[in-house]
Amino acid sequence: MNVLLSLSTSASVKAGVETFSDHLCRALGLHIVDYDRLRAQFPEPFSVIRQPTEAKRLDHWFADHLAEYDPDVIFTNGMDGWALQTDRPVVNIQHGTFAGFARAAMRQTDLNYWRTRILYARYERRSAQRARQVVANSPFTQRNVRRFYRLDSAVIPNAVDTEMMRPVPQAAARKRLGLPAGATIGVFVGRPDYSKGFDVVRQVAALRPDILFLCVFPFPYHLEGNFQVRANIPSRRMKDMYSAADFCIAPTRFEGFGYAPLEALACNTPVIGNRTGIFLDHDLPGFTPATDAATYAAALPLDRARSRPGLRPFSFSRFRQRYKQLVNSIR
Repeated sequence: MNVLLSLSTSASVKAGVETFSDHLCRALGLHIVDYDRLRAQFPEPFSVIRQPTEAKRLDHWFADHLAEYDPDVIFTNGMDGWALQTDRPVVNIQHGTFAGFARAAMRQTDLNYWRTRILYARYERRSAQRARQVVANSPFTQRNVRRFYRLDSAVIPNAVDTEMMRPVPQAAARKRLGLPAGATIGVFVGRPDYSKGFDVVRQVAALRPDILFLCVFPFPYHLEGNFQVRANIPSRRMKDMYSAADFCIAPTRFEGFGYAPLEALACNTPVIGNRTGIFLDHDLPGFTPATDAATYAAALPLDRARSRPGLRPFSFSRFRQRYKQLVNSIR
């Protein structure tokens, strides 16, 4: 048996790390041990050190129950293995680095910047140092791991589930979502915060009142004007969100990989966005780079893709093959 230690995998609305964890579970048939299932056993930690404290509790709990799982290989997400002591081989997955995220996507006037850049990055680095193998989800993340943590890593790109993320007829998708049939619609997927570039989306919406912006958030959020908000959308319904739009807007300031724009491309929806994550090293048909709000506004709307771009480097079969080869090489 192989095991993945992760702070959160049970959320019904999956963010990037949760999506990766689901894919790794499918690929290797591993067992996920996550803190969400243990949370009720422990008091709420002090907020400033919440994640390192939760990771420590998870690591110690798993060490106490190691014989029950008897893993061949232990996978850890980010900082989630910083307190793990074991003689079993450990593979640490780096999803972008906390240090790189803070530098690129947080304001230094935000107290969370210093917590993320110094404290969280310290524990994430320690987790990677304890591993026999570090895996980066993109060449960009590999460079961040070397730059900020002075560690080597192997690159295994994340997978895009092209069976789930596939094009559906736009008219049908709009009808199911109650969206106007004749409107020009752009879709934004992510949190409405600075790191995801939502301030840029607001500026673009103000410059282009002729476009309706469909915003898919992980929680309820109120917006007025040329916005429509959908919250808590499960992954199986996201193909309708992407297919209903004429384009996807992704001005995120930092991604280790970048699921949303790739999922949009898998649904034949062109993307305009910031070059970060996988898009720094891959030129994919349907992706248009942009920098500031004026550039975005001038380029919209985009010509809708007629066929899906070549997403073979991010196929699930290749993802599974690469991770199986890794497990066989280290156990």
